[in-house]
Amino acid sequence: PATEEMLVTGSRVKRTSFSASAPVQTIDRREIEYSGATNMADLIQYLTLSSGSGFRGDAGALPGAVRLNLRGLGSGATLVLLNGRRMAYSASGIETHYADIGTIPLAAVERIEILKGGASAIYGSDAVAGVVNIITRKEWDGARIELDGQTTGEFDQKEGTGSLAIGATGERSRVSAAVSYHRGSE
Repeated sequence: PATEEMLVTGSRVKRTSFSASAPVQTIDRREIEYSGATNMADLIQYLTLSSGSGFRGDAGALPGAVRLNLRGLGSGATLVLLNGRRMAYSASGIETHYADIGTIPLAAVERIEILKGGASAIYGSDAVAGVVNIITRKEWDGARIELDGQTTGEFDQKEGTGSLAIGATGERSRVSAAVSYHRGSE
């Protein structure tokens, strides 16, 4: 029997192959390492799509909390997924509810996928600005230690970050663990 091509039309525009409704930006492990970032706040600070993110001077959040603000619509309008599942809201949310991505050690992150368009029709009202999916490392063997520090010319302000990630795989199992510590002076 001859096979026929079937066209599925979800709108009035015919498409023969699947295409995403909004552009997706992917930041892989290699880009993360080349960025020089030592924590999630450093990594998202320079994203062109992100505005007002980070943990310094962020109104409505406790010190040390890192929240995403895609397209300037507020951190409550950006959905954060961890391995495809919703991250729990931070207890430090005073004005809005948001996921604190500062709790994820950068050494454990394999890649970050950012859906740049609104996705509230699929995910709900907390995805109006977009969706960020953080994928952690799964199948890797070894250990990774990352140490970073910085200070001013007068040594009156200092910051340091240390991260450790360990992974092991077997025939029927895998385990990974990561921890990160950040300390900064006033």
